[in-house]
Amino acid sequence: MGTNAHIFAPPVHRVVVFADVAQFSAPHRTEGDRLTIRTGFYNAMRTAFADTGVPWDDCQWEDRGDGALILVPPKYGEGTEELLLKGLPQLLASALRQYELERPSGSRFQMRMAIHVGEVYSDDEGYLGETIIHAARLLEALPLKRALWESAVPLALIVSDTLYHGKIQNAPSLEPANYQRVRVTTKETSATGWVRLFDQAAEVSPADSGETRHTGRLNGEKPVSRCEIEGFDGFYLAHYRFIRNTINARAQDWTLAEEVANEAMAIAYRKWDDLVEHPNAIGFVIVTARRILSRIQRQRARRASLESTLSFDVSPGLEFSAPGGDPADIVVNRTALQQGLKALPIDQRECFVLHEILGQPVRQIAELLNLPEGTVKTRLRAARQALRDLLDDDLCEGGAS
Repeated sequence: MGTNAHIFAPPVHRVVVFADVAQFSAPHRTEGDRLTIRTGFYNAMRTAFADTGVPWDDCQWEDRGDGALILVPPKYGEGTEELLLKGLPQLLASALRQYELERPSGSRFQMRMAIHVGEVYSDDEGYLGETIIHAARLLEALPLKRALWESAVPLALIVSDTLYHGKIQNAPSLEPANYQRVRVTTKETSATGWVRLFDQAAEVSPADSGETRHTGRLNGEKPVSRCEIEGFDGFYLAHYRFIRNTINARAQDWTLAEEVANEAMAIAYRKWDDLVEHPNAIGFVIVTARRILSRIQRQRARRASLESTLSFDVSPGLEFSAPGGDPADIVVNRTALQQGLKALPIDQRECFVLHEILGQPVRQIAELLNLPEGTVKTRLRAARQALRDLLDDDLCEGGAS
């Protein structure tokens, strides 16, 4: 009798490397170009891994058509991440520049690479696990694609937040200042990644890549037109900067404009099947971005008002009555209450002040903080109980309304 039970080998901590060819399926390429590119891709990978000190044949790898998944064996120990980060990307960038000298434009290519660490499972069919899924999502991150396109360097690397903080941030030899923090919103993943661009001679900061384009081409050849890039990737690359700049005209804050533009593009990605038929897709995304900006600005203004409310000067013994409940039950010593509020977790303090001091109903608090009403009520109950314990007073009896 057959069985549906699936047998997994015990998980092993591995360094996961995902690499692929940017614009592999672009319409300007022929099948002959793609075959040439695959040969060049694997030759560059084998050479770079060997020169790094991790022979390609020691790794497990799976072909993905336009790239590959590579698992570095655990036998290389704790220093594997540093070994790869210090050498592999730069060696690949150099190999790709040399490759460009020998090939016509149709078979030249750029590469994206993602590196993550974690537990990897395996079975008779191959490798799997959240670590591999996360690395794949990093590789598809829109900020990574945009940075590579706008700079035109041979290689763009993205590493996970775990790897950056665990190995790169405090290692001067890995040059953490050359990494730029980006938001990754791909399919069901929402996470932080860190991008770095590599060239043969000099590196390009991702933060600068949108303003000064490094041509990365030979003999003055022009890069592939953005209109030749199909699907959402082409839309993103063609319009992201315009949307960001449009939002910044209102926000006057580049960091906020980047955040808003990324969120609007993430919505466009989720709605792409419908948006592709929209008569004014770019207009739809701009309107969406403006609404996101307005929401964030309202939230910030209300939070600023809340902070100013909490920063009042107190006079010893001053009494007051909060408007959110029965004055007979909620009259407390102002100094003691302020000290108690400061001891609360910020999420509880936020809900308590909005409800009990500023008189906001639960429904409006939920809308303001983008929370379910049940969560607001739970935080209010927790804040009341904590204040009772802190002040030794029967404060705020009764349920949230």
